[in-house]
Amino acid sequence: MMTAPPPKPTGGDEICPLCKRPKSEHTNKEMLDCSRKIREQETKDDI
Repeated sequence: MMTAPPPKPTGGDEICPLCKRPKSEHTNKEMLDCSRKIREQETKDDI
């Protein structure tokens, strides 16, 4: 039996803090690059 996918959240898309674009407009490569940069910044902040 197949179930329906969960509904998409309403009220706008999440905005990427690095490039200020909606995350839904990112290509796979952009999403990887942005998430990698965010992780690098978080590890620098922890030091």
